[in-house]
Amino acid sequence: MAEQALSTAVVADQKAQSASGGLSGAWLPRLITGFVILLSWEIVVRAFAPAYVAKPTGVILAIPKVLTEPAFLQALGSTLVAVAEGLAITIVIGWIIHDDTTRAYLAAHSGLRYSGAAVVLMTAVSYTWLSSTIMTILRRLDSQLRELDHFPPTYYEFRRLSPFLGILLMSFVDAPCLLVILYLLFPAA
Repeated sequence: MAEQALSTAVVADQKAQSASGGLSGAWLPRLITGFVILLSWEIVVRAFAPAYVAKPTGVILAIPKVLTEPAFLQALGSTLVAVAEGLAITIVIGWIIHDDTTRAYLAAHSGLRYSGAAVVLMTAVSYTWLSSTIMTILRRLDSQLRELDHFPPTYYEFRRLSPFLGILLMSFVDAPCLLVILYLLFPAA
């Protein structure tokens, strides 16, 4: 009896909150917190940050111009295509790893497992090669900008990646690839 009265009170409270709508409830504190964060960001950036750090007012003023540029729209399309491709790959790999029938098929056909491992290995190697190439280009650009001595170092130093950070970033892709290769070559019985 007490549980029924309690659930009736909860349902009535939920209906009252949904009927009031607007900015009541949890929305008002969230809105105020967001405004305080943006205001703090603006004040701190204007007072202490270098010139290349974005200010919220500058970002807001740039939005209409950026949204209408053809380069932005093309980049947006490319990004959405890449996200869709990544989602499709994730769904397929998740299906392969999760589905019992697929795992049994992979266990029975070693050639398919080896070709899958080769594809994942080529992906990891090409990503590692691309990352090291980008790191080399950024270090070369850093040294060229230092030689020119036209720009203050604060404008370009943050682009130079340390070897440790580069290896760490590469490991975020290479480690899962290694796990998938091991899974394909040595499937669970």
